[in-house]
Amino acid sequence: LPATCPDPYVSVIALELEGEPEIDPTLTDRNGFLSLTGVSAKRLSADGEPSFKLAKSGIVEGWNRKEDYLSWEFVLTGAGDYQVSLHTFTEKDPEQHPDMSWEGGHEFVISCAEQEIAFTVTDDKRTHPRDLFLWEDVETRCGMLHIEKPGKYTLSLTPKKIEYQKGLGPKVKGVELQVIGKGE
Repeated sequence: LPATCPDPYVSVIALELEGEPEIDPTLTDRNGFLSLTGVSAKRLSADGEPSFKLAKSGIVEGWNRKEDYLSWEFVLTGAGDYQVSLHTFTEKDPEQHPDMSWEGGHEFVISCAEQEIAFTVTDDKRTHPRDLFLWEDVETRCGMLHIEKPGKYTLSLTPKKIEYQKGLGPKVKGVELQVIGKGE
């Protein structure tokens, strides 16, 4: 690289490679935070094809069977205690659902690093994503994971009971991990 920038405001660097680049698509935390989205999840079922789908919005919806589950592979760069949160969405049609309908009460288990967190989906906090103004993001604080050492991990989100009284079921945006205490 040159010792000084060719332009003080906009400098462009071109990278030329021989052959095809090797890209590692593994999700990795950034400063102790990791967002595992529905888009990046493997959608699986214990008995064949999963019945739920990924909507254009990136939300997993139509989840009405306990046999279906989500799984992610990722790398954590640090040991420590991680707060785990599930993010679901309200119904998107304000004319049909002016109250931003949402269905909680689902029971899930998060499995990761030989630990299980059993929790019920609750409305702990709501926010409006800036790019999806018709929805509200509903956060459920699930519990804590203790990660002994940096490395590659798999996290699974498996339902034990799905509420479907409003016909909505869980609309899953994803799972977030936030380090709150650094390990040794």
